[in-house]
Amino acid sequence: MSGETIERSAPGASAVGSRRPTGFEPVAIEWPTLLLILSVFAGWLAVTYFYTLLPLWFVIPTGVLLITLHGSLQHEMVHGHPTRWQDVNRALGMVPLSLWLPFERYRQTHRIHHNDERLTDPLDDPESYYWTPEEWARVGPFSRLFLRMEQTLAGRVIIGCFWRIGRFLRLEFLGVVRNERDLLVIWVEHVLYAIMKAAPRIMVLHRGRLIADGAPERLAKDPAVIKAYFGEELSLA
Repeated sequence: MSGETIERSAPGASAVGSRRPTGFEPVAIEWPTLLLILSVFAGWLAVTYFYTLLPLWFVIPTGVLLITLHGSLQHEMVHGHPTRWQDVNRALGMVPLSLWLPFERYRQTHRIHHNDERLTDPLDDPESYYWTPEEWARVGPFSRLFLRMEQTLAGRVIIGCFWRIGRFLRLEFLGVVRNERDLLVIWVEHVLYAIMKAAPRIMVLHRGRLIADGAPERLAKDPAVIKAYFGEELSLA
C-alpha cells in the first residue's frame, strides 16, 4: 500500500483476551455486572415507554448511552460474564437493544478474533483494521477517503460508526443472498427475537399465504413457520 497503513472496519469492538490469572476462581454470579445489565434493560424500557413524555434532548443522549453500555456488556457476556452458565449469559446478550448486530454473530466473530496467533491478520481476524494490498486496490476513492478520515478520533466518532455498521450489514446481506445457512439462521433468530419482544401478535405469510397467526412465543415453535424458514424441524424459542 505504498508506505501507509490503513485500518479495516469490523462489526465488533476489539478487546483484550479473557485469560484469568493462575489460581483465579470465578464466582457463580458477578452481582455488580448483573445488576448493571439489569439497570441498562430497565433504563431502556423506561426511556422507550415514556419517550412521548420526555424531551428529545434527554431521550437521544440517554438512548445512545444505554445502547453503548449494552454493547460493552455484550462483550463481557461473550467472555463468560456475569455468570458461569453460558446459556444464561447468552440469554442476557440476545436482547437486541441496538438491533443492527445479532449477539450470536458478534460472539462468533469475536471468538475468532481472539485466536492470538492470527491477531490483527486481515485474512483471518474479522476485527482487524488492516487491509491487504489486494483489498485496498479494490476500494474506490470515496471509500479510501472515508477510511483515511477514520484514522482520526473525530472521524472515528462522527462517521466511523455509520461506516462500520453499513459495511457490516452489506456483507451480511450478501451472505444471506448466497444462502449461507448458519448466517441465515442467526439473522432469522435475531429478527424474530426483536419482533417477539415488541409485538403481542404476529401474522406469518409464506408465498402470499397466511400460515400462522398468534402470539410470538407460540409461533416460534410452530412447525409450519419453522419449515417455511428452514425446511426442517428447528425450534426458534
